[in-house]
Amino acid sequence: MIRSAIQPQLPQTEGRLLLATAAVQNDKNLRIYRAARLYSTPQSTLRDRLAGALPQATSNAKKRKLLPTKEQSLVQWILDLDRRGFPP
Repeated sequence: MIRSAIQPQLPQTEGRLLLATAAVQNDKNLRIYRAARLYSTPQSTLRDRLAGALPQATSNAKKRKLLPTKEQSLVQWILDLDRRGFPP
């Protein structure tokens, strides 16, 4: 499966990566390439996660100026102003 760098990972893929990471950490005889095949995850991503790399969504969240909750409340406020006919 070819994926562009911009497209976020699907939640299913993230879940499979977590399961594969736990399996490799719990079973020292399980090799990374075997776990990647068992859980249908990219071997390089699994290797990076085992080395301590964060998921892309987590690392990108640190670059944002607003917290997701504040961003959502700002969007709701702007939409509410628009509904009432006021400029944002």
